Parts: sequence; C-alpha cells; structure tokens
Amino acid sequence: MPQIIESTKITDVFDYVDDGTLAVFDIDNTLIDTVQNFGGYAWSCHVTKRLQDRGFDFPIALLKSYDILAQVIEFVDFKEIEPETSDVIRKLREKNVLSMALTARMHSMSKNTNGALLQADIDFFEAAIHDQKIQFNSTAAYERGVLYTGPKLRKGESLVLFFEKIGYVPKKVVFVDDSKGNVEDVSKTLHSKNIPVTCLRYSATDDREAKFDPARSERELFDAIGEERYATIFKELL
Repeated sequence: MPQIIESTKITDVFDYVDDGTLAVFDIDNTLIDTVQNFGGYAWSCHVTKRLQDRGFDFPIALLKSYDILAQVIEFVDFKEIEPETSDVIRKLREKNVLSMALTARMHSMSKNTNGALLQADIDFFEAAIHDQKIQFNSTAAYERGVLYTGPKLRKGESLVLFFEKIGYVPKKVVFVDDSKGNVEDVSKTLHSKNIPVTCLRYSATDDREAKFDPARSERELFDAIGEERYATIFKELL
C-alpha cells in the first residue's frame, strides 16, 4: 500500500529514495515561498474566495485567480523555504536520483516559475527526466523539468499522463507536497497504476499559512503595483 508520511524537513526525502527512484516536488510552500505576503498559495485562495463571494462559480473563480496571479507574479520575490532546500536538489542529482517539479501553476507562468526557482538556486533541468517540451492542454505542459498542471488536471493524473507520453515507468516515486489533498490524490492515482509511491506531506509552511493576513497582503500588493494597475487587475472585485 502507498505511504503518506508527515514531514517537517525537506531532508526527510533522503530516507525514502534509492536507485531508480523519481523524486517529485511541489513548488509553492514546499520548495519556495514568497518574500512578500501576496503571490503565494494562501493569497491565491483568498482571491478565489473573494471572486466566489462576488458570485462566480468555483471553477471560474479559480481560473480568474490564476489569471490575476499571472499578472502580479513579476512583483513577487521568492526564497527557498529551508536553507538546505537547494542543497537537497543538488545532492539528489549527485546521487543520480532523477527529480522533477510538479506544480498547479499554469504553463503560461513558466518563465516566472523558472525565475523564482533560480532565485532560490534551484534548477531541475540538469537532472530532467525528459528534455523536450510536452503540451497537454491550453494550461498544462512539461518543460525544463517542471510539470505544470494548471487548473484542469489533478496532480496524480498529470503525472500518469506524463509517464505515458514519454514511455517511462518509474521503479518508485517519492512525492513531496504541502497539500494533504495533493498527496492523497497522487498516492491513490499512482497506486491504481501499480506504481510504488511514498508521499511526504510537508508541513514546514503550515504556521505561516495559518497566520496569513488578507488585509496586509492587499496593502502590500497595492503599494507594489500602484493604484491604476491594481484597479485594472482587480476590476471585478472593487
């Protein structure tokens, strides 16, 4: 049966990888976090909820929140969550353990995503499992070691689609994500395909997420992008 393990340190991954393992990492709140109080997962959830409060159904609100994030991401700075995070990715490469990132971001944000990872000294391309871009739909794609699901695919099904596209069956997958829903989904989906999987539910950012202050995040964003751009981006919420 697949395993789901609570993890407080990114270095825990070393306890579960060996030859033939594919290590798969969520990005936001797992590898990197925002320096500012806007642009992160809690902020995106806040924007989605505001849109729902304005009458948009959840799927539409989610798509609109992704579009808003894409418009403000250039104003967001990122940092690695733990001092050891970038070292873990490098050491996995040195141990010849394949690794990749799996994010709910849309592929249209790939340039900003690569930039954010590089800010934290993280690069998956050198140890990429596949070196060609693969497009799945209008928002989901694989490029430079990162699989973008967008809002239309679950993480588990996107991994299976990716494996099928490149004709690859991993000996074992170790998946690290801060979202309980994501680790449960990946665990269940890969298990159904007879792919051995161990999932680590990463909790190092739980405290910051719990203390997220919507009002503070909106003030910071307003100051960062200016009144005119703020009014344009958030025209449906003002």
